[in-house]
Amino acid sequence: MTYAQQNYLRTFRRKSYLSQEELSNLLGCKTGQIISRYECNVRVPNLRTVFTLMIIFGVKAEELFPGLYSEVKEEILRQIQVHLKKATNCYPTPKTTRKHSFLLEVINSLNEPV
Repeated sequence: MTYAQQNYLRTFRRKSYLSQEELSNLLGCKTGQIISRYECNVRVPNLRTVFTLMIIFGVKAEELFPGLYSEVKEEILRQIQVHLKKATNCYPTPKTTRKHSFLLEVINSLNEPV
């Protein structure tokens, strides 16, 4: 995946009057360099960091990193379509039918407007 799309970390940080150094300290880091890397899309934050940022700014992950969220969403939709296409050649069992229904629900939920 290429993570060259937008994020709003800088916007939320500046709106909160925090410097990169201050935010990095809240994340338990020593310098603000890591925040710069996140803001410039050079580095993708790990899950713990994303949760911490969500708590600090009171927003959902997709609001902070809409580009990455869209990228992941598109990829999972593609992967589900591939899986469903392969599954059409299989003999339907109760388990495969439930799995198929679940995956269709995932597709529907991802295609609903937020």
